[in-house]
Amino acid sequence: MRMISKIVAATLLVATTASALTYENSTLYKDVRFLGMGNANVAVGGESASLFHNPAGLLGMKRNEGLEFEILNVQAMISDSTIEFTSELLTLLEQAQSSGDQNLSIYDAFVTKYIGKPVSLSVSDYTSIAYRGSNWALSVGVLGSVYLNAQVHNILSSEGILEVNGFTAVGTVAGFGMSFLDHSLHVGLGTKVLMGEMEGISFNNVINANIGAEASSSTAENYYAGYTSVVFDAGVMYDLDGLLPFGEFLRPTIGASLLNIGGIKMGTIKGEEVGIPMTANVGFSLSPAFGVTNWFLTDLVLAVDYVDALGAYETSNVGKNLRMGGKFSVIKGWLGELTASAGMYNMDYTAGMQLRLLFLELDASTYAEELGAYAGQQLDRRYQIAVNIGW
Repeated sequence: MRMISKIVAATLLVATTASALTYENSTLYKDVRFLGMGNANVAVGGESASLFHNPAGLLGMKRNEGLEFEILNVQAMISDSTIEFTSELLTLLEQAQSSGDQNLSIYDAFVTKYIGKPVSLSVSDYTSIAYRGSNWALSVGVLGSVYLNAQVHNILSSEGILEVNGFTAVGTVAGFGMSFLDHSLHVGLGTKVLMGEMEGISFNNVINANIGAEASSSTAENYYAGYTSVVFDAGVMYDLDGLLPFGEFLRPTIGASLLNIGGIKMGTIKGEEVGIPMTANVGFSLSPAFGVTNWFLTDLVLAVDYVDALGAYETSNVGKNLRMGGKFSVIKGWLGELTASAGMYNMDYTAGMQLRLLFLELDASTYAEELGAYAGQQLDRRYQIAVNIGW
């Protein structure tokens, strides 16, 4: 029973990273507003969080020549299986406490059901202040992120009945951008100063020779590492309005970025260096001058990205790297705006909604993270919500 109690505590409280358990490409921050449209944002921009895609995107902020505050921007993510996993585990714990039964047989069905299924959740906050001038933009933000992922193994596994790995990150993210060539060319630079911790724990069983006999429990720290890292970003966007047919109507833009130059080095896991590599990314977007009215069904944006073009991630492939989607304003006015988005990420669908009312913004999105080595192998459906207070 103590073993199960420890599992519950770890599942609910320990911050963990999926990359230690799966082939998920490690990333520092995923903004719910971009995930709804397939996380395609290299050639879109418009938010302070564009620094995580392309620092040149700061020039796309809507508030021209003014300050933009996000004094609270809290996000929470949970995977499809996390709620069910936690509910069943708590029920199992309650049954074990009431019966006093520590025999492994009562855990068989639970372990069988969840073997190989990762349980993921994260909580993050990106608070920022930005200024958009006539031909320049500046943004400074503070990031705090905690990521959880756990995975159940066979009861007899040497890796333990539950493997838990952890990742936290805290730091400052800043960027600056300028426009040239009559506001057609946008160039941006950024930096991230980060610190955090990684930890892995296995919950192990020592089983007697007779199957079904009582088991003792133990925990083992697989690894622990603290890290600090300073990386840089660079990006460019170019508006093609006057260069392509129908350009004035379609308003096409191309973009490219180099993110995390030098790589975010987080430590060593079982003899291997882990972290977030430098990636080269390209994108294309259209912002057609189309709308039923200026307040209803307007502000359409379509985008496609190809990230990690140089294959820095171990499992880089077309299916994982290709992202596309779109968004549009359903209705907007001086009180607020309702935006809908949809797209494709890891070759599976994404969808999102964004509601802004004066200083309050509520966001929700769903997407699927690829945990396998290639797109479509082991998709993990996730749901993300956010509360943003700012102006």
